[in-house]
Amino acid sequence: MSTVNQLAQNTYIASGNIRPARILIPSQTVVRSAAEAGAATTRPIGVSLNGYKFTNSIYDGSVYAYTAVANDPIPYAGPGSVALVLVGATSVTDLRLPVGATTDGACIPLTPIAGAGTVNYTIGYPLQTGVAGDLILVAVNPEQITV
Repeated sequence: MSTVNQLAQNTYIASGNIRPARILIPSQTVVRSAAEAGAATTRPIGVSLNGYKFTNSIYDGSVYAYTAVANDPIPYAGPGSVALVLVGATSVTDLRLPVGATTDGACIPLTPIAGAGTVNYTIGYPLQTGVAGDLILVAVNPEQITV
């Protein structure tokens, strides 16, 4: 079974446990490895799919609370996709503002400021509004902005 854009996008291996609907960033030290974003300061690769991993054992149908566990390939939605993303502590209320990562890989709105010096990266633009804990659709198109 193939995942979203499996043939068109790079494969990344989880450097730790990856929860569903989280913004992902590439490892700065290990090639083709990725983790949940901890801030909007690194260009994201995409969003983990909103699904859970099942064990491979036919005797154990346990469900992990993760999309991928350490050393597994990560099923994710990359640039050009639409993905569900968890909303962080700051509500997404304006569809004109791009969203970026917060400390747990969730998204928060980012307000670009002309002439500001802090570089941040967005995951894309929201297609829905939402409050903390909601899943919203986001058009995945990572880009750099200053805030």
